[in-house]
Amino acid sequence: MTATRYLALTGDPTALADWLARFVPPSGTPQRLNRVFDAPDLVIFASPEARMQTLEEERGLVIGRLFRGTVSSERVERLTDWEGRHAAWSRGRSLLEGKWGSFVAFLRDEGAVSVLRAPPGLVPAYYCESGGLQVYFSHADLLADLKLDRAEIDDEFLRQWLTYPFLRTARTGLTGRFELLPGTVRSSAAGTVSLSTIWSPWRAAAPERQILDFGEAARRVRETALATVPVQVVDVKAPLLELSGGLDSSIVAACLAQAGMEFRAANFVTATPDGDERDYARLVASSLELELAELHEERGELDLRPPRRSLRPPLSPVLQPLHRALSRYARETGSADFVTGAGGDNLFCYLTTAAPILDAAGALGLRAALATLRDVATLGDSNVWKAAQYALRKRLVGRRRPLWKRDERFLARTALAGEPDPHPWLDRPNDAQPGKIEHVESLVLIQHFLDPEHVSGEALHHPLLNQPLIELCLGIPTWLWLRGGLNRAVARAAFADLLPDRVLRRRTKGRLESMCARAFTENRAQLADLLLGGELAARGLIDRPAVEAYLAKSGGPRDDAYFRVFDLVSLELWLRSWRR
Repeated sequence: MTATRYLALTGDPTALADWLARFVPPSGTPQRLNRVFDAPDLVIFASPEARMQTLEEERGLVIGRLFRGTVSSERVERLTDWEGRHAAWSRGRSLLEGKWGSFVAFLRDEGAVSVLRAPPGLVPAYYCESGGLQVYFSHADLLADLKLDRAEIDDEFLRQWLTYPFLRTARTGLTGRFELLPGTVRSSAAGTVSLSTIWSPWRAAAPERQILDFGEAARRVRETALATVPVQVVDVKAPLLELSGGLDSSIVAACLAQAGMEFRAANFVTATPDGDERDYARLVASSLELELAELHEERGELDLRPPRRSLRPPLSPVLQPLHRALSRYARETGSADFVTGAGGDNLFCYLTTAAPILDAAGALGLRAALATLRDVATLGDSNVWKAAQYALRKRLVGRRRPLWKRDERFLARTALAGEPDPHPWLDRPNDAQPGKIEHVESLVLIQHFLDPEHVSGEALHHPLLNQPLIELCLGIPTWLWLRGGLNRAVARAAFADLLPDRVLRRRTKGRLESMCARAFTENRAQLADLLLGGELAARGLIDRPAVEAYLAKSGGPRDDAYFRVFDLVSLELWLRSWRR
């Protein structure tokens, strides 16, 4: 099944009617969308597969999935009249209190139209203005019918994207086109527009909400995951889970199996040992009585053609062998949607710094700090003296730590941005703990990689990343997550009886470096042609001699800078897709 597509227009009724008469085809629907909501100041079109519900008395429309409850979650098939009124009056706030989901809500109340994007942002939401109207849309190509696809490339976006990798803010690659960030509501009334954040991770991460008992934390993670993960895909026909054999995808598999769901599992096998996780995936499949398909990497050239037009560059092309294998298997088996455990590291607080030591010291004192010191040393295969040094260094840096890490590799001076664009989740409170800051930052980082659509077009589900589970995990102190020197320790304990002990005690992670390094080596000439004679070079954004020197080296790469090269290639191809 393809991902949901929608287009909404709101504004003065006369202007809206005139716009629709001029730009909507005679059939009444642009891009084969259905006209699903029709009010004087709000008209919405959506694709046939879109899940939605209309509020009573034309108060609005919710596109996506909406649930209530965390211990025994259930799909909200229909909001009551009171719930609809409250949702419109509160401008969506009530939909995030006692309810949760993956949705965009369009709400009408007393002349105002408000649009809310639910956290963590698994339904896309972009907006622009035209002719006095507010236009909201899920995909860039939907703007073509409205003659709104002629915006210019935003030069500041290019600098931000290059200087602050993986920081996804409201700015997009086209001028005047913006993203409605997760947990944000945008309201318009009588020509006045306001933007506010009504959900932030910092409320859940507040010190007074922390769960200090390890057993209680594990029990609640288990309870919440078992309730919230399956319900998100229970209505999907023949879902396909990418079962890597790592902890996160294994937890998703356990949740779906416990719910009695039927699904397929597939494991991608690289040609080199570092990405071959078959042993772990087989253990999980055997313990849960799943049939496991093993998809072997096939060598082939990278597809370095410009992608379909989008508001941001797509993910790096280096993972194409994985995507091709999964897409082929999905077609062969008739699987409709993809399911992934991606984001589990971010959710389950996989930190590799000494910050939890400082958190424990600040909250519980010296004894807790010493215990965490030992855990950090064990986790890093180091000793307590090294761990103490790292903690002291982090303490000295303190709040001088930058909001986002810069990366100036291969960039010309003219490409460097100043301060990073703002993101409401990075606006941390003064009493924020160092480790919890890193936990929240990791949840911001994963937004860059959350695409609701697989590269082949099918819907892609990230069921671990749901509001109740995110809020719960933020409420667990960082030092509990590495209890015993194991990362994600709370999650491991939560599923101790459902997953094989070898998987639960695993300290290594499958890696795809060898596959990616080989792709770089085999395609070096093509990469050089793209970058040295392309848009980035013409715009003066890359340090051409530095790129040329790196690509001219013989043999395989000796560092990880080749990943940075692939990211530059992704931006280059995206720029070419917007050539007129």
